[in-house]
Amino acid sequence: MDDLRESNAAFDVPYDLEKATDNHGEREKSATKEVDRLDEIGAETPSDSTNASTKHSFPDGGFDAWLQVVSGFILYTNTWGLVNMWGVFQTHYSSQTPPLASQSAISWIGSIQTCLFLFVGAFCGRPFDLGYARTLSWSGTIIIVIALLLTSLSGEFNGNGRQVYWQVLLSQGFLLGIGLGLTLVPPVAVASSYFKRKRGLAISLCTVGGSVGGILYPIILREMLPKLGHHWALRALALIVLCLCMLACFLLKQRTDIIDRSTTGDVHQGLKGQLVSGIRLLKDIIWGDWSYIMYMNAMFWTCMGMYSPLFYVESFTLKANIELKGMGSIYLVSIMNAGGIVGRIFCGWLADMIGPITTQFICTTISAIVVFSWLSINTIGSLLTFTVIYGLLSGAILSLAPTCSARLTSNISVVGTRMGVMFCVFSFSTLAGPPITGAFAGTGEDKGQDAAKIWIGSMLLLGGMVMLGTRLLKGEPC
Repeated sequence: MDDLRESNAAFDVPYDLEKATDNHGEREKSATKEVDRLDEIGAETPSDSTNASTKHSFPDGGFDAWLQVVSGFILYTNTWGLVNMWGVFQTHYSSQTPPLASQSAISWIGSIQTCLFLFVGAFCGRPFDLGYARTLSWSGTIIIVIALLLTSLSGEFNGNGRQVYWQVLLSQGFLLGIGLGLTLVPPVAVASSYFKRKRGLAISLCTVGGSVGGILYPIILREMLPKLGHHWALRALALIVLCLCMLACFLLKQRTDIIDRSTTGDVHQGLKGQLVSGIRLLKDIIWGDWSYIMYMNAMFWTCMGMYSPLFYVESFTLKANIELKGMGSIYLVSIMNAGGIVGRIFCGWLADMIGPITTQFICTTISAIVVFSWLSINTIGSLLTFTVIYGLLSGAILSLAPTCSARLTSNISVVGTRMGVMFCVFSFSTLAGPPITGAFAGTGEDKGQDAAKIWIGSMLLLGGMVMLGTRLLKGEPC
């Protein structure tokens, strides 16, 4: 009988089951406390990672928040401003005797610069999400200054002082583009992390810097080139850029409370691990989001035509022999960028009212119509009207791209990566668009220019239609 009791005792588990139940209850309480703790500090729980934007607070104002807008404004003045003033260099290099190269070949310098500005930004999205906004901005500033100094040295020691095409291509095209690209994401991504309700206005104010730089730098160069010459004018430009960008980098302050290493990975892992996790990250945050994919497609076609007027408005005007009544043709680029200031601010405010994608669709469609009207322009009055209106619309289109990207991103912790991917996609269209325009323009004096303008308008119209498709696919006000 005693043996039987011992045998049954081996299967007698009520005490153990009760103990296990108590342990399970304790674990549940502990887990509940941990979730409450994470909620208190604003961190994400695994089940809420897709709705991260609702877990983080947005100041939507305050000294630090608006200081980031100021920092972004200064950075873009000296980065996007350099991109927006390329039309001055296009005319400068093509008006030399003999020209540095053909119109199409010269435009490749500006196109490569613009392409790398956007393409390199794609690879800066993830480092930004890991908390390296200042590192990116400082690195970009140093490379920009070096690129401008190297461009100033081109041809200085060859006896005649003339620039050499391949040297300008490498320094002002490739190297400057890389430096500009490193500064692309931090200004707008940092600003977007401080604002939600006023995000469209904040980002637009940052990007206004691009228009301000596009106004001031052409005028500065116009004064410096005749007095100092090409070499010293570029050195003076490099000094101005260095001083202002240093100030902006000191003011830049990235929020550390929204860095999510569970989605961005460990920065200290090896190159292979970084590549694998990067590909996995892109798949997780992009693939399947068809509205975002369609939006990137819309921006690809829009940017195929959008930059060309900024590149060619001055040279097209000179070849068309339009009487400017004493006004220097170099001011056309500044006037176009001045229109961009109004467009960026007003349309940023409008985007907060009716949605950024809706606003951008309206601007893109109207800009296509305006470009088609360029075909019949032959007086200074109509030319200035076109320049101002197109500048207003194109400035709005560019400034709304980061806002649209942020609106289509539910997880704010990966907004930098998503913006980077978007910039990468339409960097290729900015690379191909202006040279294609130049190729059309080179087929004949009047007919060539008309073909180029039709090409530009068609690309803008196509981009607008795909943008409308994005708005309809999203199915909600955006």
